[in-house]
Amino acid sequence: MAKRCAKCGRVFPDDHRFCTECGVDLVWTNLVLPAVLSAEETLGRKADEGQVVSASGTGRDYFKEGHAFEVYVANTLFPRPIYGVERITPRRDDLGGRFIASAKDPDLQIRHIKSGHLFWVECKWRTIKSVRNDKLAVLTRAQLERYRSFQEKERQQRVYVVVGLGGHAYAPSRLFCIPIGGFNGHPWPFMKKLTPFERSPSEPFQYWYGQLQ
Repeated sequence: MAKRCAKCGRVFPDDHRFCTECGVDLVWTNLVLPAVLSAEETLGRKADEGQVVSASGTGRDYFKEGHAFEVYVANTLFPRPIYGVERITPRRDDLGGRFIASAKDPDLQIRHIKSGHLFWVECKWRTIKSVRNDKLAVLTRAQLERYRSFQEKERQQRVYVVVGLGGHAYAPSRLFCIPIGGFNGHPWPFMKKLTPFERSPSEPFQYWYGQLQ
């Protein structure tokens, strides 16, 4: 039985656990879950979006939640006319499931209108249950390495991970804006380490001297 990646649409043999392109956990995006989720399994289940039925039988539309959070980030945190959205990374359904290489890029490319500077934003919304042992499950290690490599390739265009925590995807209770370097090589940072990156969920980001604040 083949497994299909929930993000890029690539098909893998049944014995594959992770997508080699996106890092998506193929088990959680292809099966009905029978057990209590560990922190790693919870992350694999929703880090790259996809609809899954939980152990309680409750279905959640992770594509819808992911899209809602991206719209919130773009329109609330990067409003016109201060910012322009230059690019939105395509999804697997854009070509009927055909793999699109740029689907692995961060979600949004933003332009600060006044300075003309470009930067990239990866959007991640997490529920409170994503905090385990005072760590927030934000990325997979493969994603962290991929975004770090992407920033090195793009050079002057920095990559930020905007994380909404709790509340709703369209209105998170807490918000963090983490530069890729702020992870210090750990895809699940300690909550206490995120204090410098916490921002108001209702106020637009400020852009000063080449950095988001």
